[in-house]
Amino acid sequence: MKTKETKNTQITEIVVILNKILVNSDLCSKFNFKEVLIESALIPMLENAFRSGSILELSKEFELYSSYLDFT
Repeated sequence: MKTKETKNTQITEIVVILNKILVNSDLCSKFNFKEVLIESALIPMLENAFRSGSILELSKEFELYSSYLDFT
């Protein structure tokens, strides 16, 4: 249980950082971030999370799914 919580915290922090990069248009255009993001495994991961997430799961891992929604 503790490792799942740690993993979710790490994923949440990574998604928040990526979201901040997307919001900053200078960084986003400088590194062509949107194209890299489209080709990455992040989009399929988000799709899988939204498809498999039930209401109960969403409520248990609120911070993680909240960061996913902010990112999208």
